[in-house]
Amino acid sequence: MSRRRAASLSNLPTSSRVLRNHAAKATPAPPVAPRKQEGHLDESAIEDTRGGPLTLDALELEVLSRSPYYLVINKGADVRLDGDFNVTIEKALARDFPDVPKFRWIHQLDFATSGVMCIGTTKESTSAASGLFQKKCVEKEYLALVHGTMPLLPPPSAPSVAFSRLADFIADSDNPILPKKQHELKFTRKFKGPRTGPSLFAMDQGVVRRKMHAGDVLSDAEKDLLRKKWNDLADDLQQAYFARAAADRLRYEAELAAQLQAEAPRVDVQYNAPVVANTGGRRPRAMSELAPTTKRPRLDSEPDEPMGYIFNQPIAPSPDHSFRMEIVPPSDPRGKVSTTVAFVLGHGTIDGKPVTKVLLRPLSGRRHQLRLHLSQYGYPIVGDVTYGSEEDDAPRMMLHAWKLHLKFNTPDQQREYGNTCFKSADPFAHLVKTTTLVSTLSLAKPKAPRVGRKSSLK
Repeated sequence: MSRRRAASLSNLPTSSRVLRNHAAKATPAPPVAPRKQEGHLDESAIEDTRGGPLTLDALELEVLSRSPYYLVINKGADVRLDGDFNVTIEKALARDFPDVPKFRWIHQLDFATSGVMCIGTTKESTSAASGLFQKKCVEKEYLALVHGTMPLLPPPSAPSVAFSRLADFIADSDNPILPKKQHELKFTRKFKGPRTGPSLFAMDQGVVRRKMHAGDVLSDAEKDLLRKKWNDLADDLQQAYFARAAADRLRYEAELAAQLQAEAPRVDVQYNAPVVANTGGRRPRAMSELAPTTKRPRLDSEPDEPMGYIFNQPIAPSPDHSFRMEIVPPSDPRGKVSTTVAFVLGHGTIDGKPVTKVLLRPLSGRRHQLRLHLSQYGYPIVGDVTYGSEEDDAPRMMLHAWKLHLKFNTPDQQREYGNTCFKSADPFAHLVKTTTLVSTLSLAKPKAPRVGRKSSLK
C-alpha cells in the first residue's frame, strides 16, 4: 500500500478503518509500532516510490520570494504543513529561518498538492493578506494533468466562456454584493431587523403601555405583563417568545434575500460568444480588465479564441466520510456555490495513456473543489486516488498551485508590500507540452511613490 493511500486511510473514522481492515484481512491487526524518532526511517516505507520526504533533513524548501512581510515557497507534493509529524513545512521553516519568531498561515494547500504558498512573517501583514481572501481579492491559477483527452473546445451543450468574455464572467461570479455590516442590516429603513425573544417581550409591553396612555382599560393579564420582567416569565412563556423570534428570523432572512436580489445588477451576457470586433475604437471591458502590463493580441471574434469550461456544481461535505466532499444538487441546502473555469493547455501521454494539461481558475475556495469538478466531468486528476481510481499508480497527484496574486487595493498597501504576484515553474512541462498559452490574472503592478517633481534632463 502506498504512503498516500495509507495517509488517506488514516483520516477515516476509527470504525471505518476497522471495517476496511477486517474486509481486507480477517486476522487481527498487529500491535502498532512505536513512533519513529526524528531522523529515522520506517523500513516498510523505504521501497515505496510514492510520497514526499521521509526525514526532515530531506525536506528542502524552495523559496520563491522573501520580504519583511511574506515568505513565498514552492511547496512540494505529499508534504504536510504542520501537526504532530516528523516532516512538516512548519518544522522546516523553523530550521531554515531561526531569525523569524513566528510564521503565520495565510492560506493552505492540500497534503498532496504542490505549488505557491504565501506565509506571513508579521501579524499585521498576515491579517492584511487574510482579509484579501475573505473579500475575494485574490487570484489563483492551478495546473493539473487529467486522465483522458479533454477537448480543446467545450461541447455546445456544456457551460463555457470565451476568453474575451472572461472578465465579465469573473466580475459577475466573483464580485457579488458585499455583505453589509451588522448595523446596516439591522437598522434598515426598508424592513425590520430580526428580533430576539426579550425584544419581542419588550415590544408587547410597549403595546400595552401605549394602550394605557391612551386611556383604555387594561385587563388583568395586561397589568400583570407590565409588572413582570423577562427573567420573571415562566419557562413555557419564554419558549413561546423564542419560537416567535425564530419565525421572525426567517421573515428577516427572506426579506433580506429579496432586497439583495432586487439590488443585484441584472446581467444577461452570452459568455461563450466572443467580444464583437466593432468596439468604437475602445478595447472591450473584458479585455481591459484582464490585460497585463504588456499588450496582448486582440482576440475579438477570431475562430481560434480560447474557450474555457465552466464547472459550477455545488459542493458539500460527504455525510459518510469526514474527509471527502461531494457534488450535490442545487436544491440541496448543504451545498455551497462552487465555480471553476478550466482551459485546455495541451495533450500528451503518460505510460501510453492519454492525458490533458489544464489551467484551472477557481472562483471559490471549497475543499477539494478542483478535484471534484474535474472528476465529476469525467476527467479525474492523475494520481488522485480519492476522487479517481484507487489503482492509480502515478508517483504523485498532478495538481499544482501555479500562480497567486494578492490584490491589495490601496496605494499605501501596494507601496508597502510591493509586488505580490507570485509564480512557480510548471512541474509538468516535461510530461505534457503547453500548446495554448492562457493567463487569467490581472497583473497591475503598484506604482512607485512620487517623492517630488522630476527635473528635465538636457
